[in-house]
Amino acid sequence: MAIEYWYIASPYSHEDPRVEEERFRLVQDFCAELVKRDYHVFSPIAHWHPIAQRHNLPHEFEFWQNLDHTMIRASKGLIVLTLEGWHMSKGVLNEIQFANMIGKPIQFWAPF
Repeated sequence: MAIEYWYIASPYSHEDPRVEEERFRLVQDFCAELVKRDYHVFSPIAHWHPIAQRHNLPHEFEFWQNLDHTMIRASKGLIVLTLEGWHMSKGVLNEIQFANMIGKPIQFWAPF
């Protein structure tokens, strides 16, 4: 039996590394709260940020797009975490567009 999970789309990249760290912390908090509520979730930011930092991987969406699309395709749907800047994030907008294109449900949630 496959476990269904929600893909968490959230803004990340920013010219100020402190903003990236804050976004990382906020999406971690959001995922933790959803897990407490019995949601299964995957966040590329929560999962990959520490690995990217340690291994000096790029921050740009273009590097991550194929992986993100693969995870969206396998997910139950998309939850967009509406942190400041989400509506201008190239990555989040692409994830929404891709989810729409393949018929995945999309929900918009504010941080807790």
